Amino acid sequence: QREQKLLRLRDTFSKWSKEHDRMAPLAEQGAQQFETTNEAFERFRRVLDGKLETGEITYSRYLGTAEQAYLAVLDNLEEVMLLLRSIDIEDLTYIEQQLGRHGKNATTLTERKEVYDHQLATAEQLLVANEEALTDMQKTIAAITTMKTHGGAAIVDLETVRQELAELAQRASLFSAHK
Repeated sequence: QREQKLLRLRDTFSKWSKEHDRMAPLAEQGAQQFETTNEAFERFRRVLDGKLETGEITYSRYLGTAEQAYLAVLDNLEEVMLLLRSIDIEDLTYIEQQLGRHGKNATTLTERKEVYDHQLATAEQLLVANEEALTDMQKTIAAITTMKTHGGAAIVDLETVRQELAELAQRASLFSAHK
C-alpha cells in the first residue's frame, strides 16, 4: 500500500506539472522533492551502513529517526497534492475574469479567490518546509560521513547527529500539523 501511495504521489505531481499552467511550478517542485527525498533517505541509509553495524541499537535509532523525517516530508507532499487537487483552476480563472468586470458578485468572488489563494500559499509553505528538511538531511549525512567511529568518541557525535535528526523530523511533522 505504501508503494502504491508513493507511486500515486509521484505520478500526480508529474502529470500536474504538464497539465496545469497555474500549478505547474508547485507540482514540479513537489515532483523534484519527491525524488530528492527518496534519494536522500537512501543515501543516509548507505552512509549509516558504512559507519555502523546494521544490528546495533544505535544504527536502528538513527535509521528510525531518519525514516520519521523522510515520512514527514512525504506527508507534507501528500498534503500539497491534496491542496492542489482541491483547487478548481477553471473556477479560479472564471473568478479572475469576473472580478475584472466589477460585477455585483465581487464580494463573493473575492472571498472564493481568497480561499484558493490561501490553499496555494499553504502548499508553498509546505514545500518550503520540505526544502529546509532536505537541507538539514544533507547536513546530517555530511556529519555522519565525516564522523570517526573508532575509539569511543563517536557515541557523543552520533548522539548529537541523532538529536538533530529527531528535531528535523519533529519540525517537519509540526509544520504539517499546525498549518
